[in-house]
Amino acid sequence: MWRSGTILNKKIAAMRSKQRRSLIVGIFITLGLAIFIAAIYLVGTKENIFGSTIEVSAIFEDVKGLREGDRVRLSGIDIGTVGSIGFLSDNRVHIQMSLEEELVVFVKKDSRATIGNEGLMGAKVVMILPGSMLSEPVTEFDTLQTIEQIDVDDIMHEVMKSSENITVVSSELISITQKINRGMGSSERSLPIPPLLQTWMPPAIILPGSLKTLTGYRKR
Repeated sequence: MWRSGTILNKKIAAMRSKQRRSLIVGIFITLGLAIFIAAIYLVGTKENIFGSTIEVSAIFEDVKGLREGDRVRLSGIDIGTVGSIGFLSDNRVHIQMSLEEELVVFVKKDSRATIGNEGLMGAKVVMILPGSMLSEPVTEFDTLQTIEQIDVDDIMHEVMKSSENITVVSSELISITQKINRGMGSSERSLPIPPLLQTWMPPAIILPGSLKTLTGYRKR
């Protein structure tokens, strides 16, 4: 009798342990499904998967590393995403944008699209510049006019080029100043001014092919 009671208690304990494990597994599965559904909803809301959209295009010479899924913004507000990117027959780049239908009323037919950065070194973003208030909103499959982005590399190239020009002009100015300070004769005062230096000097100082004005100031 005592043995049968012990066996029965063990069976009851095993059943309770199994039920407890099943309950824990069920809780974890429920939580996992809830997190999965919430993630799908958040991503769908962020990417506007569940909302109505219209397709609008833009054509660029260079998209500067733009990718599918990057943001489309109007006045700093996200209004859509880049749907597809592809080459045209003339090697220009065609991008297809999905814009939220409820916000597309603010994008006018004379609005322009350009490509910018999210932060200094961030991802690319298509920025739509507002058009005129009198213009009509864009419609499905319209193509926006574009403004090519000025790349940071291009800016740095121009800065370096300007720096080199300044260095050349400075060396030429030093050379001319040294010659004037040594008191050269009239034959050397008619030394032509270098063309690059002429572009940096005020017109009132330069006489064609000579330094007479500069040396005239020195005599006074």
